[in-house]
Amino acid sequence: MAIAAMKPIIAARPLSRSAYWLNPNLGSVRFGVTEGSGDWLIKLNIVGDVSIVEISVEKARGRGKKARGKRHNPPLTPPKRGWQEARGKGRGARGKRRGARGYTMMGIGFLDEMGRAFMDIGVPKEIKNREFRVGLSPQSVRVLCDRGHRVFVETQAGVGSGFADDDYRLVGATVVESAAAAWEQSLVVKVKEPLPSEYEFLAGDGGNGGDRILFTYLHLAAERQLTQALLESGILAIAYETVQLPDGRLPLLAPMSVIAGRLSVQFGAHFLERPHGGRGILLGGVPGVSPGQVVILGGGVVGTEAARIAVGMGARVQIFEINLDRLSYLESIFGSRVELLYSSPLTIEGAVPEADLVVGAALVLGRKPPTLVSEGLVASMKPGSVIVDVAIDQGGCIETIHATSHTDPTYLVCDVLHYGVPNMPGSVPRTATQSLNHSTLPYVLKLAELGAGAIEQDAAIAAGVNVRDHQLVHPAVREVFGDL
Repeated sequence: MAIAAMKPIIAARPLSRSAYWLNPNLGSVRFGVTEGSGDWLIKLNIVGDVSIVEISVEKARGRGKKARGKRHNPPLTPPKRGWQEARGKGRGARGKRRGARGYTMMGIGFLDEMGRAFMDIGVPKEIKNREFRVGLSPQSVRVLCDRGHRVFVETQAGVGSGFADDDYRLVGATVVESAAAAWEQSLVVKVKEPLPSEYEFLAGDGGNGGDRILFTYLHLAAERQLTQALLESGILAIAYETVQLPDGRLPLLAPMSVIAGRLSVQFGAHFLERPHGGRGILLGGVPGVSPGQVVILGGGVVGTEAARIAVGMGARVQIFEINLDRLSYLESIFGSRVELLYSSPLTIEGAVPEADLVVGAALVLGRKPPTLVSEGLVASMKPGSVIVDVAIDQGGCIETIHATSHTDPTYLVCDVLHYGVPNMPGSVPRTATQSLNHSTLPYVLKLAELGAGAIEQDAAIAAGVNVRDHQLVHPAVREVFGDL
């Protein structure tokens, strides 16, 4: 992995019939004293390709017989490029002092003074409209720095979530003044997809994008221009939303889906108020006045959380879901408080015209969801009704929806108010950042310690790979952009 050149790392410790362990996460090698005693130096030099680390053991001081370092087989099976005896100017014990013997190691990143692999991690400030979340919280940075990794946070990146630059400095991060300084690191951790003004950072210095990793939400099915930029750069792009466990769960999409689902009804109730353009409906109603009607299209995480809030407000709620097993699960949660219906064009067409609030919660992994509500069906809704399409980040499931922003969140079509903000959780950044980090940190640690090797060791991370080596890798995204 290409990393900026560094000075040789020197670690000194007394060794007397003891061992010094080096753990690059690809295996371990032990250098110890087999004869004699004294102080030894363990010297780590970058040679040739910076992914190669030269390890030499030299006798620095001491008395007694000539001692030499001894190599023991690593306890873990190394990769094919693995561990090799160093061949330099000569063979065997060659160095500044007698008794020195060197080995080379193929690894990921550098080694710290204790011989552990470490990664340089960049955290740019989010620039999407009113996006106040940040890729890593100080709590996560502390964990990474304690493991020996170096974290470079763009100044003011965490301010929107309530984290000052000094909060990052206190846990070991380096605060950098420019976005470029954060983007140039080997692993870049964000929240939202890169915007056009950030495309120039994807390739890195000298166009070495393929040597770096981008870990963030991408939602490429709705982003052709971004997909092309990622392909041209060669960067390894891993999307939170497609990291998938063997049982089908989406561990990095779920936390933001919970928040977006809850916010969808919260925002819907807000825009149903007359001063904000709505019908003037109180979702929960009052004694003697019927509550509002909420139609939720999709019974996944978003739909479940939307229903939870709507039921709590006292609204009448319908969920439309195509998966019968999921409908049974929802029944175990809500019982008779929610009307659970099998999703079909006919049932949706019967419900939408009566709805005060329609929540689009359809999800098709890696693809644009199907259009569940046509423009004609929108026209049949009551004036002042509200549509909140949470699926907008993948293109939306309402024909009349398009992306909006927190600055200008709504627009009217057929006298129906449309809300299409793709980064809804960005409105509650402190909650959202902490919730997201609780889920992403284990994967960030794996990527930091193993680099691209994490793909081979973790099937969930492998499922998250969207772009690698200038090629579309994820099958769903490849299907959307078959011509790329």
